[in-house]
Amino acid sequence: MKRLKVLLFFPTQKHSATPSAIKTILTEAGSYPPLSLLHLATAVRRQGRHDIMIVDALAGNYGPKEIENAIREHKPDIVGATLVTDFLKDGYDVLRIAKKVSPDIITMAGGPQVILYPNDTARLKDIDYVFYGEGDEAFPVVLDVIADGKNPDDLPFIITREN
Repeated sequence: MKRLKVLLFFPTQKHSATPSAIKTILTEAGSYPPLSLLHLATAVRRQGRHDIMIVDALAGNYGPKEIENAIREHKPDIVGATLVTDFLKDGYDVLRIAKKVSPDIITMAGGPQVILYPNDTARLKDIDYVFYGEGDEAFPVVLDVIADGKNPDDLPFIITREN
């Protein structure tokens, strides 16, 4: 089994569909660590079969250049991003940049956008796999399948353009 390098992004929130409301929330409540990605990383690290890192682009105020630099620096096999419907452009930009850096990088999307619009999200050009559902137990399985050189299309929590 190949040891995969996985880079997960919590994207910025610069391109909101409702900018005034989001600005108020972020200003008054602040931002918090990306707990969903921390749960995924913890599950993967417990197994010890793959390397995983989280980039909190919101906390780091990353723009496209910083995202590209992080991907080039870490040389991941897989780049994943949390997609939030209100900030879809920001999350999708991460995956587009990953494919620009290397078309061989496998891209994965998860998050609220995927739960609301799984098939629409899967049809987006630069997304290889949409991860649907709770990932603590399932995400390490997906990584193992990919590491074994198999196609995860048949897993119940993976959606692609083809399925």
